Amino acid sequence: MSTPAGWYPQPDGQQRFWDGEQWTENFAPGVSPGAPEGVSSETAPGAARKNWFLRHKVLTAIGAVLLLGIVSSLGNLGTKSEPVAAVATKTVATSQAPNQSAEDIAAAQAADKVAADKAAADKVVADKVAAAKAAADKVAAAKTAAAKAAADKAAAVKAAAGVYDDAYGTFKTIVKSGRGDALIALPKGAKAGLVTATHRGSSNFQVGGLDQGNQSTIDGLVNEIGNYSGTTAYGLMDLGEAPVKLQITADGSWTIKIAPISSARVLPASISGKGDAVFKFEGDAADFAITHKGSSNFQVQQYGGDLSMGVNEIGKYSGTVPFVAGPTVLVIGADGAWTFKKQG
Repeated sequence: MSTPAGWYPQPDGQQRFWDGEQWTENFAPGVSPGAPEGVSSETAPGAARKNWFLRHKVLTAIGAVLLLGIVSSLGNLGTKSEPVAAVATKTVATSQAPNQSAEDIAAAQAADKVAADKAAADKVVADKVAAAKAAADKVAAAKTAAAKAAADKAAAVKAAAGVYDDAYGTFKTIVKSGRGDALIALPKGAKAGLVTATHRGSSNFQVGGLDQGNQSTIDGLVNEIGNYSGTTAYGLMDLGEAPVKLQITADGSWTIKIAPISSARVLPASISGKGDAVFKFEGDAADFAITHKGSSNFQVQQYGGDLSMGVNEIGKYSGTVPFVAGPTVLVIGADGAWTFKKQG
């Protein structure tokens, strides 16, 4: 808001007219203190001589002030100064504003803090959500990878089993248990199978094959005295009639499990065990160092392609035996502990 037009006091004691926008060249004498109302300092009695000397005394000072004003005006063309009273008025007005401005600033700062706190809280929540999603994605990826690995393994097992199922047939596993002598029918349509047997008794325990005419086949699977636990196989030798049932001779309790050849374990590069066992042998031809610690017959036979009699010894054994490339079936007959370790 600009200063209103009017007469304003000057440093030299005179008054000068302000038109509301700029100073004019209109001057008027100032009023001397103590002079009667309506009488200027220049018209007061006895004042003329005093004022003349005063004017001459301060002439130099006034000229210096005016000269500085002119130089300042030339250095700031186009700017307009305002009366001292106007500046004072503005100063007072400004001095009254800080109280309200401080409140506004405080309110603005409080609002900014609230907004900053909310943004920080939102970021924390967003980070937690992102972390939870990343963890869930990781778990899902791990599950997917595990499922794929399991599926791949199952497919590989199925593919490997297919070779043995094609060669020897497949069927649902049969489990029988009893006591004393018995007969168990073999699954139809299968050429060969695994026989896992246990016996708890003190006398002779025998498991052998019978053909359609109830004649014994070449498959003499078990012939032990007393307790027994092991796995053998029937139908691997293409000699004579194929067995159609198993004959059990026992004085104690027994269990018999009949399963496809494809369900046998794959022979690893190194393994140890005891008693009768059957493995699938896969991969390239290889040499194995074999040991046996027992007192009875120790046999290792490889079936599939050409029959390979790896070992046929009585009692203890230690030696290196060659095996042809798979897929083949490895049958171990032993009464003691044995070890197999691949060479090379």
